[in-house]
Amino acid sequence: MLCIIGIVYLHHWVWLNAVFVLAILPVLELIFPRDERNIVEENTLPTFILFMHVICNGILLLAMLYLIKYHSLRFVEFFGLSLSIGINSAMSAVVIAHELIHKNNKVSQWCGNFLLFIAGNFYFREHHLLIHHAKVGTESDAATARLNEGLYAFVIRSIYQQINQAFAIHNKLKANAQIHSLNPIVKRFIYQLFMIIILYLFINKLAVGFWLINGFLAAFMLEYVNYIEHYGLQRQSERDKVRAEHSWNSNAIISRYMLVDLSRHSDHHLYPVKQFNTLDTIKNSPMLPGGYASMIWIAIFPILWKKVMNKRINEFNHEVSRDGNGSPQC
Repeated sequence: MLCIIGIVYLHHWVWLNAVFVLAILPVLELIFPRDERNIVEENTLPTFILFMHVICNGILLLAMLYLIKYHSLRFVEFFGLSLSIGINSAMSAVVIAHELIHKNNKVSQWCGNFLLFIAGNFYFREHHLLIHHAKVGTESDAATARLNEGLYAFVIRSIYQQINQAFAIHNKLKANAQIHSLNPIVKRFIYQLFMIIILYLFINKLAVGFWLINGFLAAFMLEYVNYIEHYGLQRQSERDKVRAEHSWNSNAIISRYMLVDLSRHSDHHLYPVKQFNTLDTIKNSPMLPGGYASMIWIAIFPILWKKVMNKRINEFNHEVSRDGNGSPQC
């Protein structure tokens, strides 16, 4: 809705969502209490919320493209809207897509793929489902941040390796005669190229610029989330069972409700198909010092991040060793 306000009123309103997410939410996250309650029942409201995200993201995309085609935008307005919508694509489109692609029905799968498409992402689905959940916390998982790895180095390495790994595993399955279709990484990349061509031919170059900026920001924010979810927490080998101590968590109420409980990440890895509102906070699992909204202001400064998080890792390892509940390797 904040992005739509920016599209309707333009001028300084184009920055509304960017300011809300990057400035207001981190402050609110520090003020609001944590919510450690666990909910056991499933109902239809969370599913309705997921599909409303699908509809609203589609409307937002059409509104922005209509604005670009039929109105003359100043550069600052174009850039402000692209920034606000790109951030929304990460928080809404990609996060909701992550929830939907884990569901076992065709409608949810299609909607998840659609959200990833409008976020400009062509690699996340295959890597996340086929590799990340199986290899999380190991050197074989591109989306697991290594100890002392900075955010920017991680983003570059992670995207490059995720594409390679997802491409390779599909070819391996194909060689084993388990599948016969075109590599989905290639197929989704072609879809993105077609979209760029369509935008150029039927709208203008500015629409292409928006699509690329939107995709870049959504990818960067996605990898930021990947970065903070598993930084420095590693299994010794893929044969070791995935446990709660292999994911960072947060009960910060802003992150929980804005990101549909993605911050209860340990339980998600233990039970990937659980509906988001039924994910539990797991006692003695590693906790971030802040929520996803506020941690970005630490992560963008690698020296500060390492100082804060390496100390947290050492403290957590000491607690685990003292209690004898496991042995995360860092």
